[in-house]
Amino acid sequence: MVRLKELKPEFLFYSHGGLGKEPAKLISVAIENTRVIGEAILRAYRLEVTDDMVIQNIGDFINDRFGFRMDDYELGSNVRAYLHYFKKKSIN
Repeated sequence: MVRLKELKPEFLFYSHGGLGKEPAKLISVAIENTRVIGEAILRAYRLEVTDDMVIQNIGDFINDRFGFRMDDYELGSNVRAYLHYFKKKSIN
Protein backbone atom coordinates (compact mmCIF):
# COMPACT_ATOMS: atom_id res chain seq x y z
CA MET A 1 0.00 0.00 0.00
CA VAL A 2 2.90 2.32 0.66
CA ARG A 3 4.04 1.88 -2.94
CA LEU A 4 0.52 2.65 -4.13
CA LYS A 5 0.57 5.84 -2.08
CA GLU A 6 3.88 6.83 -3.71
CA LEU A 7 2.15 6.81 -7.10
CA LYS A 8 0.00 9.72 -5.88
CA PRO A 9 -3.20 8.58 -7.60
CA GLU A 10 -6.04 11.02 -8.12
CA PHE A 11 -8.73 8.40 -7.47
CA LEU A 12 -9.09 4.89 -6.07
CA PHE A 13 -11.37 2.45 -7.84
CA TYR A 14 -12.40 -0.33 -5.46
CA SER A 15 -12.59 -3.86 -6.84
CA HIS A 16 -16.01 -4.34 -5.25
CA GLY A 17 -17.37 -1.06 -6.53
CA GLY A 18 -17.06 2.53 -5.53
CA LEU A 19 -14.69 5.38 -6.08
CA GLY A 20 -12.39 7.02 -3.53
CA LYS A 21 -11.73 10.70 -4.15
CA GLU A 22 -9.12 11.22 -1.40
CA PRO A 23 -6.61 8.45 -2.18
CA ALA A 24 -3.76 9.59 0.07
CA LYS A 25 -6.07 9.77 3.08
CA LEU A 26 -7.83 6.49 2.24
CA ILE A 27 -4.56 4.63 1.75
CA SER A 28 -3.23 5.98 5.07
CA VAL A 29 -6.40 4.85 6.84
CA ALA A 30 -6.12 1.38 5.28
CA ILE A 31 -2.48 1.10 6.36
CA GLU A 32 -3.33 2.17 9.92
CA ASN A 33 -6.36 -0.13 10.16
CA THR A 34 -4.28 -3.06 8.88
CA ARG A 35 -1.66 -2.36 11.54
CA VAL A 36 -4.21 -1.97 14.35
CA ILE A 37 -6.12 -5.11 13.44
CA GLY A 38 -2.92 -7.11 12.93
CA GLU A 39 -1.67 -6.09 16.38
CA ALA A 40 -5.05 -6.99 17.93
CA ILE A 41 -4.98 -10.40 16.26
CA LEU A 42 -1.43 -11.02 17.48
CA ARG A 43 -2.41 -10.06 21.06
CA ALA A 44 -5.44 -12.37 20.91
CA TYR A 45 -3.33 -15.15 19.38
CA ARG A 46 -0.94 -14.91 22.32
CA LEU A 47 -3.82 -15.12 24.84
CA GLU A 48 -6.39 -17.46 23.33
CA VAL A 49 -6.34 -21.24 23.18
CA THR A 50 -7.99 -21.79 19.79
CA ASP A 51 -8.22 -19.99 16.47
CA ASP A 52 -12.01 -19.83 16.90
CA MET A 53 -11.53 -17.95 20.18
CA VAL A 54 -9.19 -15.50 18.43
CA ILE A 55 -11.76 -14.99 15.68
CA GLN A 56 -14.51 -14.29 18.23
CA ASN A 57 -12.24 -11.88 20.12
CA ILE A 58 -11.36 -9.99 16.94
CA GLY A 59 -15.00 -9.86 15.84
CA ASP A 60 -15.81 -8.15 19.12
CA PHE A 61 -12.76 -5.86 18.77
CA ILE A 62 -13.81 -4.75 15.27
CA ASN A 63 -17.37 -4.17 16.41
CA ASP A 64 -16.21 -2.11 19.41
CA ARG A 65 -13.59 -0.11 17.49
CA PHE A 66 -15.28 0.39 14.10
CA GLY A 67 -18.95 -0.09 14.94
CA PHE A 68 -19.78 -2.96 12.61
CA ARG A 69 -19.94 -6.72 12.58
CA MET A 70 -18.24 -8.68 9.83
CA ASP A 71 -20.06 -11.76 8.57
CA ASP A 72 -18.67 -15.06 9.85
CA TYR A 73 -17.01 -16.07 6.59
CA GLU A 74 -15.30 -12.73 6.00
CA LEU A 75 -14.13 -12.43 9.61
CA GLY A 76 -12.91 -16.02 9.78
CA SER A 77 -11.03 -15.95 6.49
CA ASN A 78 -9.32 -12.65 7.27
CA VAL A 79 -8.29 -13.58 10.81
CA ARG A 80 -7.12 -17.03 9.68
CA ALA A 81 -4.91 -15.36 7.06
CA TYR A 82 -3.18 -13.30 9.76
CA LEU A 83 -2.86 -16.38 12.00
CA HIS A 84 -1.39 -18.39 9.15
CA TYR A 85 1.18 -15.64 8.58
CA PHE A 86 2.10 -15.44 12.28
CA LYS A 87 2.47 -19.22 12.53
CA LYS A 88 4.46 -19.48 9.27
CA LYS A 89 6.87 -16.76 10.46
CA SER A 90 6.99 -18.24 14.00
CA ILE A 91 5.71 -14.96 15.44
CA ASN A 92 4.20 -15.51 18.85
